[in-house]
Amino acid sequence: MWHYLVGVDGAPFVAQIKKTIDTLADALASLKPAVVRRAEDAGIPVQRQGDWWFVPAARAPRGEIEANVALDSGRDHIADEAVVLKTKVYVRGRVAHQQHDDIILTDWHEAIRNTAIRTGRLARGGGVD
Repeated sequence: MWHYLVGVDGAPFVAQIKKTIDTLADALASLKPAVVRRAEDAGIPVQRQGDWWFVPAARAPRGEIEANVALDSGRDHIADEAVVLKTKVYVRGRVAHQQHDDIILTDWHEAIRNTAIRTGRLARGGGVD
């Protein structure tokens, strides 16, 4: 059996979640990665834009800084600057998405995608992009 969270966050969306959830608060919390929860529990300010969370980096990442990097294959979330490593992505500057307000990250942040199995946008007529 599949379980979905459907809502509006800048635009209508659908997210496949891992398990049966009884409340909306629990469904939203289930999308938050453990590293984000730990940062928030430690009082570290975390920002979110759609499917992505941004946790301040403890230090500047080592690696080549790339410009205008898409955080996802749909090229929806674009970061001004990014350092892409094997298992992590760090971003700095403006992160833009057509359905969300831009966010500005003055220092390096680790970009962490939510834990949804799949996500999509609801298109006109009720289909999913």
